[in-house]
Amino acid sequence: MIVVAAMASRNWYRGLCFMLPLLAVLERPDMPREMLGIGGVNPFNIMLGFVLVCWFVQRRRDGSRWQADPKISRLLVVYMLILAVSTFRAFLDLGSLNGAYAYIGRSTISSTTFFIEAVINTGKWLIPGMLIAVGANSKERVRLAVVGILLTGALLSLQVIAKMMPALIGGQDLADRALRVLDRDLGYHRVDLAAITASMAWAFLAAGPAFNRVIAPAVTIGGFLLCTLAMAATGGRAGMLSWIMCALALGFLKWRKILILVPVVAILALAVVPGLRDRVFEGFGEDDASAEQMERRASMGAIDESGRDRYAITSGRVVVWPMVIEQANKSPAVGFGREAMQRTGIVARLRDELNITSFGHPHNAYLQLYIDTGLVGIVFVGWFFWLLVRRSLKAFADPPDKTTFMVATMSLSFLIINLTAALGSQSFYPKQGATLFWIVIGLSLSQLMRRQPVPATPATPQRQLIR
Repeated sequence: MIVVAAMASRNWYRGLCFMLPLLAVLERPDMPREMLGIGGVNPFNIMLGFVLVCWFVQRRRDGSRWQADPKISRLLVVYMLILAVSTFRAFLDLGSLNGAYAYIGRSTISSTTFFIEAVINTGKWLIPGMLIAVGANSKERVRLAVVGILLTGALLSLQVIAKMMPALIGGQDLADRALRVLDRDLGYHRVDLAAITASMAWAFLAAGPAFNRVIAPAVTIGGFLLCTLAMAATGGRAGMLSWIMCALALGFLKWRKILILVPVVAILALAVVPGLRDRVFEGFGEDDASAEQMERRASMGAIDESGRDRYAITSGRVVVWPMVIEQANKSPAVGFGREAMQRTGIVARLRDELNITSFGHPHNAYLQLYIDTGLVGIVFVGWFFWLLVRRSLKAFADPPDKTTFMVATMSLSFLIINLTAALGSQSFYPKQGATLFWIVIGLSLSQLMRRQPVPATPATPQRQLIR
């Protein structure tokens, strides 16, 4: 902390970039959650506040300013307003939310706690990305941000592999250990870690221009393999699917060799990691579910004609999503506001009718956005991400320089993986597990979505006077 604070006092941006690895250890049990008896006063929050103050003091001197195109800037503002309105609607209906919590045995919350969790602890995860957006105004600063991102991803990946080693060598069930250990010891849910490590794998492969030519191959290939192994170790099938989708996209667009690499890596992983085989093919063959559980799943329509257990394959989503869609269609334009699944009684129905207690949200970011904000949220949030994808594709296909190509590849990788993983998890509300995603978005806003300079108006030649 002292070293980062000293950096920030001289150069706020450098301090910010070297603060990022704190994200990898922030929620570990051995990290302080409070200081001096004050909740929320932890090393990350202290450093983030200090960096914000340093940015405010130094911003005129170093030319840090918002440089993104006005169109994407307006969409970002609308995006945040939609989420703010959704949160405010939940605040006004706090009684229903607490009623749902009490019914399922969860502790109720006060209006102050709700504000802290839903506003302050949501908005703060945007701050690093937005600071990167205003501060990454040179190639050197872009490289600093990339190094900070890679260090964070590598540190998270190393911790995941260390915690999941018994399951990787076949001693334990991969998915079961991931659910028990990762959230408890690292503070990240395995589905978030799957998306983070999958994104970081391709980010490493794109990061060559950030390093010296001598060490670049070792860093990029080593980081790619490290993060890919960590992604497999999480047991998150949405993360695995999104990793494959990103590989196919990058391969067909430009990197043809990846199309050969993907099946080789997949076959080696399945051959070497027994726990991974069990996780990938869960639900397609014999299941560990009891006869009573199989009978209940069959009554839900979750067992198809071939005997495949769609409940196990989708981790229960196949029976939950129809309920979410049915309720969302009752207010398709604007939805029901934040925590709609709790407040509209879906969670209670799942418990009463299907004996399912593990779904506090839809486990699909698009359905969550639909039931919370309706088609208004779907349209504007989708428009925002579509512009980012389109500009990233353009810069990836025809980059003006290596730095832009690096940012475009990282941006495209994070977008493809997170938007694909959103089909089975994630959220469009900012959260700790999406902080690196928003940091990469900040890089994209500063480098790929930069405001075009206004061309100088040629001077109008003065009419010569005829004497």
